[in-house]
Amino acid sequence: SNVRLRLVLSASAGELPPTRQADFLDTTIQHVVAGLAPLTSRAPGSLALAIQSMAILVVRFALASDGEKRSLLGMDGTAADAAVDAFLSDTAWRLVRPDASLG
Repeated sequence: SNVRLRLVLSASAGELPPTRQADFLDTTIQHVVAGLAPLTSRAPGSLALAIQSMAILVVRFALASDGEKRSLLGMDGTAADAAVDAFLSDTAWRLVRPDASLG
């Protein structure tokens, strides 16, 4: 898959290609930080790290095989996918920590 290929290329180079760094780290993540900043009291750098962490988690779980999910979760198919989706949603919420008093 395209995700798997990008991961292999980045791993062999030891970093994202410079154009991807500019597009993803400098532009995309900073846009997300700017959009979420009014909803959280987190410092921008901390928020950027949280967003990058979520990107890494999403990629890793997207590449997880059915066997890996079965070994980890003890379930298959759509039940395993639903458990991963719920975990990612909960983790994103906890990492960003929107403040009820803001926004």
